[in-house]
Amino acid sequence: MIFLNYVWFYLQKRDVKNASLLFFLFSFLIFIVGCHESTQKKPPEKPGSYSSLQDTTKYIGMQSCRECHADKYASFMETGMGKSFGLATMQKTSARFNSQAQADDHFRNLHYHPFWQLDSLYLLEFRLEGNDTIYRRREHISYIVGSGQHTNSHILDVNGYL
Repeated sequence: MIFLNYVWFYLQKRDVKNASLLFFLFSFLIFIVGCHESTQKKPPEKPGSYSSLQDTTKYIGMQSCRECHADKYASFMETGMGKSFGLATMQKTSARFNSQAQADDHFRNLHYHPFWQLDSLYLLEFRLEGNDTIYRRREHISYIVGSGQHTNSHILDVNGYL
């Protein structure tokens, strides 16, 4: 309001040059303030307002993205992130298991030996007492997560639970 008072003051004195300058500065200031407000981040919406968080939302899969965005899909599928989840295959894992590969848990007295049988990956968990095996469990590894650029992890599927 002060600016407008000054503009009015200069107009009454017939000083059009100063009145025009003040009016321009006032308009510019309003423009800058308006731009500043529009670039500020809006507060996040409430969690219930996202349709993807509703219990009725179903997973549509990446193939539906591919239908409209084939170029982006193809590009993404060649990245480490795009290759970061899949079935457990020799090509997928960055680990190279041999007959000597074993991890030991000295606190629980358990040993873990990963191995390939044909094209399937398994993990053998066992406990020894002396030279005798007193506990043995063999699990099929279903999935591998991680691109392998740094590491990857192996996941079991037990009755639909990972």
